[in-house]
Amino acid sequence: MAIFSQLTRPETELIYDYIYMYGSRSGYHQPIAPLAKILKPWEEAKEQYLHQMMGGELIKTKKISFKKSEEEIANTIREEVTRPYHFADDDNPCKIFLNAWNELADMLSTEHNDMELYWAMRELVSTNTLAANRIRYKAIDIPLPNEKKYRVLDGAKASKAIGKIALAYGLPKYEEFRIAHSQALNEKSLTGEICMSIHPMDYMTMSDNDCGWGSCMSWTDHGDYRQGTVEMMNSPMVVVVYLKSSTDYMIDKRANQSWNSKRWRELFIVTRDVIMGVKGYPYWNRNLESIALDWIKETIENSSLEGFGPYCDEIMDYDGHDHKIRVSTENGSEDICLDFGTGLMYNDVYDEHQLYIAKDFSRVPDTIYYSGMAECMSCGDRLYDYETESDLYCESCDPVYRCAECGEWHDRDDLIEVDGVLYCEYCYNDYVVECDDCGTPHYYEDLETIYMAKDNSRVCMDKQIHLDDNCLRSGNFFDREAIRVSWGRWHYSLRFVLVDDLTEEGLEAFGFDSKEKAIAYKSHEYYDASEDE
Repeated sequence: MAIFSQLTRPETELIYDYIYMYGSRSGYHQPIAPLAKILKPWEEAKEQYLHQMMGGELIKTKKISFKKSEEEIANTIREEVTRPYHFADDDNPCKIFLNAWNELADMLSTEHNDMELYWAMRELVSTNTLAANRIRYKAIDIPLPNEKKYRVLDGAKASKAIGKIALAYGLPKYEEFRIAHSQALNEKSLTGEICMSIHPMDYMTMSDNDCGWGSCMSWTDHGDYRQGTVEMMNSPMVVVVYLKSSTDYMIDKRANQSWNSKRWRELFIVTRDVIMGVKGYPYWNRNLESIALDWIKETIENSSLEGFGPYCDEIMDYDGHDHKIRVSTENGSEDICLDFGTGLMYNDVYDEHQLYIAKDFSRVPDTIYYSGMAECMSCGDRLYDYETESDLYCESCDPVYRCAECGEWHDRDDLIEVDGVLYCEYCYNDYVVECDDCGTPHYYEDLETIYMAKDNSRVCMDKQIHLDDNCLRSGNFFDREAIRVSWGRWHYSLRFVLVDDLTEEGLEAFGFDSKEKAIAYKSHEYYDASEDE
């Protein structure tokens, strides 16, 4: 059975609507081709072996327990313990305690003329130290009120050291601070529902969610690598594994359309010889990555796939910097070199990664190219030529235009043409100026700026007009020969005309009806061009 037929009608409507809402660079734009054609590359890719690996399912789920990463614990502590120091109300207990702690650090470092003492105490209550609950600072002696000293050792428990010092000095709200810190640390173990998916919506929404995070692959935020999600969807070897939120990602309330919201997700490369995690978003959780790797390996072993594995019994580490896997052999150890490549997808294989490889090391290839086919999500044609990696539609299907100034894409009707060049409304208002004689708009650098001067020593910097080349030569405001140029202290030329050389139209352009009033005008800023002589 073709896997496209496994998509329910609500799912196909959701996929179509999501493409319609976010496929174009400039707003709602209906796909041209039938959805069956657009999803044909996905269907052909996943039917190669991933669909069979999944036991004919598009999404598999299971309940898991896992440990928070130190980064996640740090985020919790930052929000609930250390961040209030900067943002909470003055009666917040953590803010009161941290204020008292920092004042103590300042007092002790001043009394003992020791700035290292100050920074050591500040480090004790830093987010990272509190998250690890381990001191990562060289041993230092903290003076106590009884003229004794308390030695804080590298590697010691942070909460114990903080308590010893806080109680010795009677710092306010320590107990509330201790409880808040303890609660954050005690939430290390969590439960949740993890999903393994080859469903199109899970690739399209792999960085769109209601969990407060995104990436350069986000469709809704017009990420710089949106076409990468299409390549992953059309890849024969990439699955999405994610931690499902308890509430769905609401896409369209009016149509009651929603999808699985991802608290965490990671792409996994699955081949006959390698199973590897690419990069977790919005954070890397080694524990979650290991659970996913074990689950994929177990799924393969329980499937009817032939020629896959057997894989090594233990998870190995891959160094994305050196592109090497260190493996144990009968003669000790050796490095297996392995590179990973992509097309329009941002290649996230560049750091620390975990993987399973085939027990027969000779089967591990030198290079794995894990992108699938790039395609236009409107007409379904393959994208051989593209403007940027963020494009989801080809140029024929999405004939939008770029503002010459800011580079943003817009519909043609939303752009204003000036001298054959297109500008958005924002840049038009900021960078396009009308000639003060004929009223024709031009890019500001294409106009000549002329200042009014009473004499060479009094150029009025707040009195200027802008003229295009034709009007500059016309003599309507002044004779062109009357223009004086100052190079002096400027990095560019400054052009000005004396009041005596202005015609009646010229005076009017500067806002005066007589030369006497122009001479009497008191400028907010004068420039002395006589110093240039």
